[in-house]
Amino acid sequence: SWITIQYMVAEAQYGGRITDDLDRELFNTYTAKWFVDEVFNVAKFSFNNYQADYNYKIPEGLEIQQFREAIETIPPVDSPLIFGLHPNADLTYRLKEASEMIATIVETQPKDAGAGAGKSVDEIVKDQCDELSGRMPPDFVEEIFRAQITKLKGPPGTPDKGFAAPLNIFLFQELQRLQNIIRIVRGNLKAISMAIEGTVVMTTDLMDDLGAIFDARVPRGWTMDASGAEISWLMPNIGGWFTGLVDRHAMLNTWLENGRGVMKS
Repeated sequence: SWITIQYMVAEAQYGGRITDDLDRELFNTYTAKWFVDEVFNVAKFSFNNYQADYNYKIPEGLEIQQFREAIETIPPVDSPLIFGLHPNADLTYRLKEASEMIATIVETQPKDAGAGAGKSVDEIVKDQCDELSGRMPPDFVEEIFRAQITKLKGPPGTPDKGFAAPLNIFLFQELQRLQNIIRIVRGNLKAISMAIEGTVVMTTDLMDDLGAIFDARVPRGWTMDASGAEISWLMPNIGGWFTGLVDRHAMLNTWLENGRGVMKS
């Protein structure tokens, strides 16, 4: 019976090698959908149930040459639709593949100064850390900006003030988020500098951050937390990202000091 074949394929012969529960469930779904009586109706059966430029069908005939010719017609790149995925899945995959390839190329570039009198990688990164640390905006102290926000007016024509106004609550939350990023970046730059000097141990994470700064990339800890969730804006290079940090600090500080009216003008 088909149930027996589905079990033997999806759970034993092939499925027995699958260790992930979701992958096993997906494989069971494929067998339940494709190991059915309809496969014998070669003229009508197709593995894809959507309109496409190419229909994945079982070749007619019993000769091996017929199967070889049918295989030659299969597209070199399968559409995500055949796997039940959205077409954007292919775009996401290609972007990820391209990013990983570029990152691999950059990481394999020689990073030694050579025999000349040029600076070493550590010296270059140390100078960059010192330069970026000098450009770091001042911290937002929560006790201070909380008191300032309580005095901010709400929208014109309303009696709302302080935390009674939704936009003031939004400002408070944005200040908290930005201060968290400022704290992370300042601490990371200091840790890298100290590790280069030998004051602290050069951990694997610090080594990765050192390589990122040398390659003008944004260290992962500046944009992602430990769970992989995004905590800040994404930029292709560290210069653009740092400019964004400074600009955001200036914008929020202007709003905090002068009110939303100045922001609109």
